[in-house]
Amino acid sequence: MGKSKKNKGQFPKSNKSQKTIPNKDTLIVSAAAPSSTRTVSDSILSVQPEHMSLTAHAHITAYMVKQGSASSLSSNDVTAVLKLAQHLRVFGLLSAAGFVKQANQQEGEVKDRLRPVWESLLCQLLDIAEVGDANALMAAVVEMTGQRPSEYMALWRRAIAISKHWSFWARAYQQENTSEVMP
Repeated sequence: MGKSKKNKGQFPKSNKSQKTIPNKDTLIVSAAAPSSTRTVSDSILSVQPEHMSLTAHAHITAYMVKQGSASSLSSNDVTAVLKLAQHLRVFGLLSAAGFVKQANQQEGEVKDRLRPVWESLLCQLLDIAEVGDANALMAAVVEMTGQRPSEYMALWRRAIAISKHWSFWARAYQQENTSEVMP
């Protein structure tokens, strides 16, 4: 047979002497950086695993306080949190924001149960001051996807990561069903 070619792979070898200079789209957040030097987008995008559960807990408790029940969540609220986590994994952050805005304009029992939870958690994730404004939420996400796609992708990854913690804390605060008797 003929000579065989070496399989060099599809990626060129990196030159170790070559240094990468981060640009404005590169996310570099140092845990040691003082908060005064961080921008708003840094606080939105920073994924610090040690703080993820605490942040998710703060989001869930803020929702409970807004709803007037500071001690527990209904099973419908817990289901809404779980559905948001699933929706973020499958469809994305833009789709979730679109669902909140659409649910605001349409009637329906399921959407009425999901919308307040989704809107609260997503607005808190994006640091939107006034939770309860579906139009501001949608506008912020659409603007981010068009103007800062790398920031959007980082925020989507953060949303997927924090959604696991939202689910955990929602279940932890779920109302106990007193009608069921354990054997």
